[in-house]
Amino acid sequence: MEKETEFPATTKAERAASMPGPRTVSALLEKVDFPNNYVHEPDVPGESDANYFAVSFNYDYGPPLEQIDQPEFTDRTAGANATRLRDAVPADPNRSHIIVFEKQVKKADLSDFYGWSGDFWLISDRLRRLIEDLDPGSIECVEAVGHNLTPNQPYWACLSKRNLEAVDTTKSGVRVTHENLAADGEKPIISQRIIINRGAIFDSEVTKGAHNFWDIDLQRWFWSRELIARAHHAGIIGPYFSRAGRPTGGGVTYSELDKNLLRIRSALNNGADR
Repeated sequence: MEKETEFPATTKAERAASMPGPRTVSALLEKVDFPNNYVHEPDVPGESDANYFAVSFNYDYGPPLEQIDQPEFTDRTAGANATRLRDAVPADPNRSHIIVFEKQVKKADLSDFYGWSGDFWLISDRLRRLIEDLDPGSIECVEAVGHNLTPNQPYWACLSKRNLEAVDTTKSGVRVTHENLAADGEKPIISQRIIINRGAIFDSEVTKGAHNFWDIDLQRWFWSRELIARAHHAGIIGPYFSRAGRPTGGGVTYSELDKNLLRIRSALNNGADR
């Protein structure tokens, strides 16, 4: 990672006070004649970013756990763009975060990565250390305690600390739609949706130096190819990867990343042999 990179502010207030970049969705929204729908098509539609992939939980590995006394991790703000603009609510380190594993699961079968409550992912200690080694200070974590099974390593409720508005609208298709949520005859309540599901490209100047980040428009956690390769090399299990802006048919297998994975794995192996 390029340590000199400074990433944009992540709070709603700071984002609102800053000028949006010319390629951002925020800048595109200035062209929308609210509440009319708006469709933006790039010169080359349907392309997906080749350097970052959205990560989610692979249900082939479970889910063999549940949460007791689930904390309130997200706010309940509603309205136009509320979900896009809201900031994730950090976990309370003074509160017990307890997980329960299915009785039949064995420690050897535990995944390193699980979907969890709100904005958080539950990750193993070795995955947490792997991310922190490659991309220091990029995630915020609170330890989660096992109730009926003690793994060999602790689990952590983790949240990306790096919220980026990274979608490059000059290369990505964006649809802005509006829906009236009010009943007939009542005062209109207009909800605005930003839809980016036909392929998305990120602005390399925004993502430069990042090995993981949360994109506020796609509302997904993205990993770099190198982070994916290192996780694969370390035997991390549980993550499922998909292309940016491709919720259907967007799954990516390790074989599709072979050239990059082999190069990075070779470098890792050479380093271990020294």
